[in-house]
Amino acid sequence: MRRPGSATPRGDFFLFETAAVYLLGVLFSVIEIAAIERVRWRSGDLIHGSPDLIGFGRSR
Repeated sequence: MRRPGSATPRGDFFLFETAAVYLLGVLFSVIEIAAIERVRWRSGDLIHGSPDLIGFGRSR
């Protein structure tokens, strides 16, 4: 649906733009989480196997 004076149809483009921005946000979140987990895995500080996060560990 065109408004007078506008070059693009508003409805479809707005929906597409919203979906694209949402998907970019999801993509960057996944990349960021993967990078953090990779650093934790390299340093041996993963949540699953790390005794430090539970309370015992280096303090003993």
